[in-house]
Order: sequence, then structure tokens, then C-alpha cells
Amino acid sequence: ALGFRAAGYGQPVLIGREHRIQETIRAAGLVGAEDLEIVNAAVARHNKKYTDYLYHRLQRQGFLYRDCQRMVNQDRNVFGACMVALGDADAMVTGVTRSFSTTLEEVRHAIDMHAQERLFGLTLMLLRNQTLFIADTHVNPVPTPEELADIAIQTAAKARSMGHEPRVALLSYSNFGNPMTANGDRIREAVKILDQRKTYFEYDGEMSPD
Repeated sequence: ALGFRAAGYGQPVLIGREHRIQETIRAAGLVGAEDLEIVNAAVARHNKKYTDYLYHRLQRQGFLYRDCQRMVNQDRNVFGACMVALGDADAMVTGVTRSFSTTLEEVRHAIDMHAQERLFGLTLMLLRNQTLFIADTHVNPVPTPEELADIAIQTAAKARSMGHEPRVALLSYSNFGNPMTANGDRIREAVKILDQRKTYFEYDGEMSPD
């Protein structure tokens, strides 16, 4: 959070109990962190707004109002996701103390993708001579050709927004039809879909990772 603020990216908000966060700041010997904004989900001023929003989304899935209220008050992931969904925050960082699948499930209680976007996992690898973006590695185990094309476009856009010129490889165990299999067909079809769209980046596939 300190590094984020010092770099001028924005104003970080820490979600948790203030006394525990302050104890951690002191124990870590951090200088300048005492004035970081801290929000306790259990007593935050926007709890009712978040609970109403969550109940509107989840009541047809069997959630009672008190279930949504409990999630907002007690689950930091749900609370943070509500902040993002309702415009009180631009992004959230989480996952330190919970598994990926648990974190994703909690966040999706509050956040839907826009109609023109897909939800997908994106892994960033900082190598010695290059930066590598890998998608999707978590959310879509067997994506359709349309999903693959969308993921390629969104990943390229994210890479470009971070200052990189994207070059996309659609990976498979097959290499340009060798061997010719049904799973490889999905990759080849995704390439055809990209051919039909107005893309601004270089792409090719299917190809093996090596």
C-alpha cells in the first residue's frame, strides 16, 4: 500500500480492524504508514448500501437479507468487491490468506464483467529479457473458440496498457495441426475468429509452448 501510494498510482484503502493493522505497521517498522486509510467492514458507513446491492443480486440464489448482511460485515473479499462494484474503489488486491478458488467465489458474489468483457485469469511473469502474460490459467479450463478470442484481445489490451507491445501465441499440445485433433480445432477456430475481428496486435497458433 505504501509503495502504491508513493508511486502516485492512487490512494490505497486497507480493509480490516484498525488496531490489528496498526500493530502490524508498528511491528514491521514501516515509516509513513500511520495515515493510511483503514476501513473496518463491520462498522463501515456504506454497509447498508452494499448489503442492499448484494441482496438484489443474490436473493434468487437462495440468499436471505441477513446472509448478505453477514457477508458484507464479516468477509473482507465481499466487502472489497462491493466497493469496486459500486464505484467506491477502482481495484482490489486480495488472496494473501485464502486460496484462489475461494477468493474468486467470494469476489464473484459482487462483481460481474461488463457485457463486452470476459472474466479470466491472467498471470504475469517478469523474466530477465521480457515480460510474459499467460491467460487463462485459472478460470476457464477448456475455453471455447469465442472465449479464447476474447481472452486474447483482453490480454493484449492489458499488456499494452502496461507499456508492452503484445504478441500473442495461442498455445496447444498440437503445433499447426500436428497432430490434428478436436481440441486443436478449438485453437484454430479461435485464430479464424481473430482474423475476422479488427485486431491491432500480432498473433498466431495453434503452437506448442516450446
